[in-house]
Amino acid sequence: MEDRTVLSKIVYCWRPLILFMVVSICISALLEGVWTEVLRDRILAGAGGAYAYTLQTIWGYLCLVVPAGAGALSVRREALFELHARARAGGLLPEMSGRAGLQGPAVSRRERTGNIIVVCLAAAALSLGINLLFSLTVLRGPEASASSLPGLLPGPFGMVLQAAVYGIYMPVIEELVFRGLLFGRCERAFGLRSGILVSGLMFGVYHASPVQWVYAAVMGMVFAAAYAASGDFFLPAALHGICNLAVLFLQWTGLYRAVCTPGWASAFLGIAAAGFYTVLYRARNRR
Repeated sequence: MEDRTVLSKIVYCWRPLILFMVVSICISALLEGVWTEVLRDRILAGAGGAYAYTLQTIWGYLCLVVPAGAGALSVRREALFELHARARAGGLLPEMSGRAGLQGPAVSRRERTGNIIVVCLAAAALSLGINLLFSLTVLRGPEASASSLPGLLPGPFGMVLQAAVYGIYMPVIEELVFRGLLFGRCERAFGLRSGILVSGLMFGVYHASPVQWVYAAVMGMVFAAAYAASGDFFLPAALHGICNLAVLFLQWTGLYRAVCTPGWASAFLGIAAAGFYTVLYRARNRR
């Protein structure tokens, strides 16, 4: 990559992301047009008031998962190439990498697993802390953080559907594009720090809600750093899903309002800082 011009590097990094965005937006607009012009009046009139909310909610989920999936399929070859390249290279920290023996002092499986658990807990705490902080300041209300999500269907089915979409499907799709593909290419073209920064910022811009921009950007940088440290795509995808599920769990149980206080926000942020510091401290002492 050293012999390429800056412009060619930019094109190399951004072309797949632009393709993903264009395909996603076009499919989303198509689905919205089909619903508005063809299906909405007919389906809702036939279903009646009892099922109108359910049908609209299910269509809302389809308008979320289908465009994202189509966009990911359009860049699947480039993404898989980047994933294989990262897996061969391994991670930066033996404490987080499955190929620790090739990169530095040997780390036991138990110690590596413990560090990954700490990172997962720290990421979830950071996610909760930032969400609570925004709810107390910008959003001004604990329910506002869920305003951009499709409605929750009644009963266990609604929770399972929401957990599957936001805990598994969307994390895998978004991490494949923003960490597996964008971060990988930006790191190769401009270096590790630029890769983490760009992938995080673009992940923030990708979210439609302006309130989520800062939150998504911060969490995107955390996911990218975890990916760089471990070299394992499973880790950022798992972190992403865990963070989403942590927030959803508080909303499902009604605990979000109870913990939406400055004290709880500070506690979660403190836990996150302690967790990340612990892993980095262990890594530094091994050097």
